[in-house]
Amino acid sequence: MKTSLLSQKMPFVAIIGWLLLYYVTGEISEILTPPNAEISVVWFPAGVATTAFLCMHKRQWPILLFGFIVLNLFLDGFDSEAILISVLYSILGVLSCIVIAWIVRKYAHQDDDLHIILLWLFTIIIVSLLDAVLFSVSMYWLDHTSIKNIFWDGFIADITGNIFATTVMMGLIKYPI
Repeated sequence: MKTSLLSQKMPFVAIIGWLLLYYVTGEISEILTPPNAEISVVWFPAGVATTAFLCMHKRQWPILLFGFIVLNLFLDGFDSEAILISVLYSILGVLSCIVIAWIVRKYAHQDDDLHIILLWLFTIIIVSLLDAVLFSVSMYWLDHTSIKNIFWDGFIADITGNIFATTVMMGLIKYPI
């Protein structure tokens, strides 16, 4: 799989751009979150992270991973009472994006756009499902939060963020997978 021209010629600029876009879309997602919701309805940074991992070279993934986790903690507000939950949520969320990108990059057929799109879509659903299960069980174990409420909110937020943001950005970049 090819990497984007920007990630090859100016990787530092590309990484800063992805981190900035991640933060801005996180703020937008926070604005769209209902006042009493524990998790955003749509988490656009999931799509930004997935797109970044799809477009950037694998040797740049650790820097992006660390940056996205730190930004996720900033967006969560560093709640001192629930720092363990915030860290867990940040790590699981960004790792799920890496898994999605890795699966799509590894198993995509270069000349079959339908295969790529279906692989990407099913991978988002399956990985988001696993992420939501892991996080909701962890929340129940750590904070005695209802699994049902957290599971569905997290599952839907990851899927919608990935579908909306990745689709738009990959279309704008016109990046072949």
